[in-house]
Amino acid sequence: MDELYSEAFPQINLLEDWIGIYGQGMLIFVVAEIFFDLLTKKKRNYWQTLSNYSIDWIGKLIDYIPFIYISDRLIVFLSQFSIIKIEVNWWTIIGSILVADFIYYWMHRSEHRIKLLWGLHSTHHSSTDYELSLQFRLSWLDMIIFYPLFFIPMILIGFNPTQTIFASEFILIYQIWIHTEKIGKLGVLDFFFNTPANHRVHHGSNSQYIDKNYGAVLMIWDKLFGTYQPEKEKVVYGLTENINTYNPITINFVDFFNILYHIKKSANLNEVIKSIFATPAWKPKALRYVDKQSK
Repeated sequence: MDELYSEAFPQINLLEDWIGIYGQGMLIFVVAEIFFDLLTKKKRNYWQTLSNYSIDWIGKLIDYIPFIYISDRLIVFLSQFSIIKIEVNWWTIIGSILVADFIYYWMHRSEHRIKLLWGLHSTHHSSTDYELSLQFRLSWLDMIIFYPLFFIPMILIGFNPTQTIFASEFILIYQIWIHTEKIGKLGVLDFFFNTPANHRVHHGSNSQYIDKNYGAVLMIWDKLFGTYQPEKEKVVYGLTENINTYNPITINFVDFFNILYHIKKSANLNEVIKSIFATPAWKPKALRYVDKQSK
């Protein structure tokens, strides 16, 4: 990507360095949180922590080279079709973060509302513990299949590839610190930004917390589109139906197996389509009947 970065103003390198320092600092806090819980004998599921790291390590082996290869070439190819060419400066860097945050909101929301995409995203929500290492519990397929699509609108609008990469890195790495119970409510910051309190809500399986607070950095999109929910009652983490396993392979693919099972139980083409693209809670009539009988 050196040839792309050379197009931008020199300060972009400093911003990238800051992101790198922040990312490394967060890794230190992740480890520090583990040692703090050990010293204070706080109740914590260390198998869950190990599972988070296992998913991350395997994911890096699977994703890193394909993701870099695909993303680099995709944004270079698409940049020639951009509507305009947006100059790289401080204002457009800020603008790129706002646009990336807006796109992320809708991408994230679609992952919660479409069964096939939920199959990718549910990996991140399947932990019943809430800790900093949870940020690394991401689907192995997400980075390869879904995230490259995240770049497309920004590139076509006219953002420089450098701006696009920086903005996407910023909003993803920003979210590391919000995966913790160690930080309580932050007053006015909770109103404007995605904070630990706001993101705890997002990970809640409580009925009032489901499908809330999709924003990455800002809460403005959730407030505009009716998905904002402040933290009130104690959050119950995990899925509405927990999978109760620490196996990284099962965690990554269990919802895809559920989709295949729903397709098998579908009575017609309409149910097959809904088994793939309906909301995650939708089930074929045959399975709804079984659920009703079991109650």
